[in-house]
Amino acid sequence: MDIMDGENPGEESFIEHDGKRYQRIQIEGLEAEEGEYLMDDQKNIYSLDFNFITNMNNEQIEDQDDD
Repeated sequence: MDIMDGENPGEESFIEHDGKRYQRIQIEGLEAEEGEYLMDDQKNIYSLDFNFITNMNNEQIEDQDDD
């Protein structure tokens, strides 16, 4: 899962909809337009048209750094 940058370097991309704040993310392996999704504060994942997909609370996210 990658967090997408906003317009300014170092700034994350957020969207507000119906009083809720969503973070724009990318998830490899899920089939969506360009792999872009929205994630709320409870780690619920939504499509770009706000349809619920899954919850990441119980999912293990792999770190892509090869340190």
